[in-house]
Amino acid sequence: MVTQYFTKNAYGWRSALTDRKGFDSLVQMSKGIAAKGSEQKKSNKPVHMPAQALDHGAGYLMAAGICQARSLLFQNQKLAQVKSSLVGVANFLFEVPVGNIHGDLLTEKDFSTCLVNDDTHWGLVNRVLAPGTIGKRRGEWAIKAGPLGRHDEKFKQK
Repeated sequence: MVTQYFTKNAYGWRSALTDRKGFDSLVQMSKGIAAKGSEQKKSNKPVHMPAQALDHGAGYLMAAGICQARSLLFQNQKLAQVKSSLVGVANFLFEVPVGNIHGDLLTEKDFSTCLVNDDTHWGLVNRVLAPGTIGKRRGEWAIKAGPLGRHDEKFKQK
């Protein structure tokens, strides 16, 4: 039996905090992200990112790594280890330049090519396009966003 190794943690694998449990908000505090947020908002309290971006980023990177590892396994019979960490995503975010080439803070207009209007149960929303394409096709949602529990009985778990 072939086994591949996939793991995610909060503080990475080469630090004194490796075995420490953690979650997005704690890593934002320990990496200084919340302090940066308080500087930008001119607040005397920590200001976290408006989403759990480290959790999401680490999860998406893990999913992409698993897809790549599976491709390697099927193509070359090579095994891979995939590791992702919240602190790794935080470190990456600190390396990315803030703002556009003119040094201005980014606005919704800067992302206009990545956004699409979508109709939901609650009305029209502006959402991010699904990443990547297969051929020239981009992924799309078959079921529009709406409240939980609205689907036919065949979709509900028993």
